[in-house]
Amino acid sequence: MKKAIALLLAGVMLLSACGSGETELAEQETDDPIPVAVPENSIEVDLWGRGLTNEEFAGMIESGEIPQNVTRLFLVGNKVSDFSLLRGFPDLVHLDLAGSELDDVSGLAGFTNLIYLNLESNPLTESQIEELQAALPNCRINIEITIPGGQPSLE
Repeated sequence: MKKAIALLLAGVMLLSACGSGETELAEQETDDPIPVAVPENSIEVDLWGRGLTNEEFAGMIESGEIPQNVTRLFLVGNKVSDFSLLRGFPDLVHLDLAGSELDDVSGLAGFTNLIYLNLESNPLTESQIEELQAALPNCRINIEITIPGGQPSLE
């Protein structure tokens, strides 16, 4: 509970600090109890559960279906694992890869603009998440770690 309150206060402080600059930030409205600051003029692309492969996703990028200035990208339940495809989105701050069967996320380490990354329901190890968190210290990584033979724990 103390951690949740501390994170909530940190989010409020971030909103206050960033509110005085050129880019206004607003709380993300989700069921998540801890708000994440995202640009007020967010461009959201929701590709939830389409089963997209790397090739199909690359085709969508090349065709312009996904705007280059996207800030929030939902790739939940897809098979996109070539993170180099995301390099063309310099404004991307929110990435949701839940349920994407990812077993290697080391390619996300260079995305230092991310402030929120959802990796729930992916077969990742605790050490993989720790390495990624070290590479992305300003990013809130949402995960679910499954303990072998036990119940999942949320962090």
